[in-house]
Amino acid sequence: MEKEVWGVIVNPNAGSGSGLKYSLIFEKKLRDRNIKAIIRHTQCKEDISRFSSEYLKKGIKTIIAVGGDGTFGEAIQPIVGKKHVTFGAVPAGTGNDFIISLGFSEFFTEKDWEIFFERKTTKIDVGICNNHYFINGMGIGFDAQVAWEMLLKKSGGKKKLIYNSKLGYQWNVIKNILFYREKQMFIDTENLKRKANCFLITIGNGRRFGGAYYLTPEALLNDNKFDICLVEKISLMSRIIEMLKVKKGKHVNDRIINYFRAKRIYLTFEREVPSHMDGEMLFSSHFEIGIVNNGLNIISNPECGNFI
Repeated sequence: MEKEVWGVIVNPNAGSGSGLKYSLIFEKKLRDRNIKAIIRHTQCKEDISRFSSEYLKKGIKTIIAVGGDGTFGEAIQPIVGKKHVTFGAVPAGTGNDFIISLGFSEFFTEKDWEIFFERKTTKIDVGICNNHYFINGMGIGFDAQVAWEMLLKKSGGKKKLIYNSKLGYQWNVIKNILFYREKQMFIDTENLKRKANCFLITIGNGRRFGGAYYLTPEALLNDNKFDICLVEKISLMSRIIEMLKVKKGKHVNDRIINYFRAKRIYLTFEREVPSHMDGEMLFSSHFEIGIVNNGLNIISNPECGNFI
């Protein structure tokens, strides 16, 4: 009987080069276990979902992505709803938020590798916003502005990538805590329908964002609902206090926090605003967000993951 072939997608630039480092480790693990694999390295964002599609056309049933949350989010685009396909995520990004909800370490230990190759799987929910899938979550407001400023700057009328350092990230967080101005929006869910001055809204399938912030600390990947954290206009002191609490996920019951669950969310802004979705940017004035129940079969650590 012919051995199964794995399809591997490597983003070598993830985590400032960690993608290449972890791909070499992963390749050795595959050889040690005598697992046959096709391994392809991406050169641009579009390669990620294209490689996934090509693996599917070849009949490959196990597709692994090596990279960060953005890499995982792109890799799953053609896979969602394919019940016979298993997806695996090897963390090699800067934040590595999603992998925590699967029950693995932020960076794989030997124990994590052992569990990964046991190939225990869980069917998890997948979010969809404006016809694009996401697995960890998305956010609009303060944190999306920080993400946007970290990715792009204007120089001579052209947008260029800038160095994504931890120091630069912290500076942008502090700057936006001080100066970010709330955006008026209309929110429509099964639990809430009204205007709001949005400082931040996070739609969480997973629990952690930005490498350290547990904005939706009670989220479960397979409960068929999003956890939503909405923060409206607040004072500077409250911004600072809540940001410190968010790192430990201790903000949920605070009076100024609106934390609830929903299956669908419609958000309308007066003009286009940035949003982050699995680490990637999306600009729109209207966001139609829904959930695909049990849309992805994924390698997990079921005993430690955020599951029902």
